[in-house]
Amino acid sequence: MHRFFLLGLCSLFFLAGCTTVDDAWEFTSKQYRTYLNKPAALDWEDTGDSAEYELTLGRAVIAVDSQLAELLKAMENSDRRPDENWVMTMLNRFPWLSGLAITDEAGNALIRIPDNFMKPFDVAPLVEDDPKQKISDLRAYVQQNPLGAEIYVAKPVYRDGVLSRMVVVHFDMRSLLAGSPNPGSFMIASPEGVIWPGSFKAESTPVVSENWSETLLDETSGVIGNEGAKFFWTTRYLGNLPLIYAIPIDASKVERNEENLYELDQVDHLRIDPNTAGIELGQDAQPPASVQPPAPVAPAPAKGGASASGNDEVVGNVGNPNVTPSPSGEALKPEEPKSESLEN
Repeated sequence: MHRFFLLGLCSLFFLAGCTTVDDAWEFTSKQYRTYLNKPAALDWEDTGDSAEYELTLGRAVIAVDSQLAELLKAMENSDRRPDENWVMTMLNRFPWLSGLAITDEAGNALIRIPDNFMKPFDVAPLVEDDPKQKISDLRAYVQQNPLGAEIYVAKPVYRDGVLSRMVVVHFDMRSLLAGSPNPGSFMIASPEGVIWPGSFKAESTPVVSENWSETLLDETSGVIGNEGAKFFWTTRYLGNLPLIYAIPIDASKVERNEENLYELDQVDHLRIDPNTAGIELGQDAQPPASVQPPAPVAPAPAKGGASASGNDEVVGNVGNPNVTPSPSGEALKPEEPKSESLEN
């Protein structure tokens, strides 16, 4: 079991920014030894049993997942009252975001940017504490909508152990996938349903029929389906929300729908325009006319799995939503609820 899980983790080599299989295996082994029980006898240098489809999935989603990893790090540090500089920094780092907000303890928006987004703003599912995580951990959920699934990520802020505020960002996965080199080759799902079908007709894949809520109780990666419709999958956690990346091993009986890819050419309306967002956080302020959002860029690769800043990549939410590594690579101890730092 551990052996199979370790091989599944190898597909996540992209989280370390690695450029070679050897580097990926070295980094994956380090994280496995750090956050999970080390098996009594394993050859950590042996990559011969790694299936090609595991590595193919890693290569396919590197551009997407590296951006999600950066967003998680940015949100972890967002529990102070955001100001105009914070907003502009977020919009420039993550130009695929649909919106940002600050809410009260009931999830009512105190500030929303933009204030006229086409999808309804709803963070009610994030108000309640998740007993499986610390109260200060990031929370996330998928809002299913006819216009496309919207993913919400929130950083809760507590005062005296009681929820006081939430700092929220939300996005449509298609905006992020528009910068992926091969978005049709893989699917993205959650226990609530398919988020991105790739170039496949989702209903013809085992990703739709799988009971993910049950599967994820015991597994973080694996193979699902039967001959002609078999997929390899692995998990990335956004706070307490599991995202499932899946790639076909055998898709000979899976129906295709290339029209899904056309949607990625029409995602501009799903993104915030920093020049027209009307940023007002405590005082009137408009972003400089010179601000233009850059295209998503994956973090620069670093030898041996280190990030460009010299710190290990955040991977604690991959395969285990309740372990968050520190920059030193050690699991953080449970922390007391933070005092609120947002202004009233």
